[in-house]
Amino acid sequence: MPAPRFRPVGSRTAGTLAGWVFRAAALAAVLAGVLLVAGRDARADTVISGFPCVVDGDTLQIGGRLVEGRCTGGIEVRLHGILAPDAGDTCRDARGEHWPCGVSAMETLSGIIRRRDIDCYHVHGAFEADMPLVTCISGRFDVAAEMVLAGAARVSAESNRYRVEQAGAKRNRRGLWR
Repeated sequence: MPAPRFRPVGSRTAGTLAGWVFRAAALAAVLAGVLLVAGRDARADTVISGFPCVVDGDTLQIGGRLVEGRCTGGIEVRLHGILAPDAGDTCRDARGEHWPCGVSAMETLSGIIRRRDIDCYHVHGAFEADMPLVTCISGRFDVAAEMVLAGAARVSAESNRYRVEQAGAKRNRRGLWR
């Protein structure tokens, strides 16, 4: 869909009643869209798009910005079908040594999204911890599938969606399976 076109301030309708009505209608449409996405009644076909910021290994903030190393001003979403370690978590490898798996999961997620706009699709109107559960696409890749393939996340108990990817990560001893 092409970007909306607006007349410059000096145009014929800029100071007219028609110009002000148009601006008010456009603002109302934008606000309605924001409330739909942010509200608990978001529909299954809701798409949340924008610049992603990594909160932890399975949580993103969409449409915000990075301020002093922290995400702010966006909509927090959780990747559907996976569980990743929290930012401060440590894990044990096969030798019993501890490693910072939470930080590693965040770094893996950052590498997958590569600081470019993504599209996230709200899954069946489902929420977890008051966040929409979403499937996100970055470039041509399903972000959650890539996290599981890298061994940075595991399949959640509620989903069978990424079982094949998890089997590959286990077989190749990647990430959480090392």
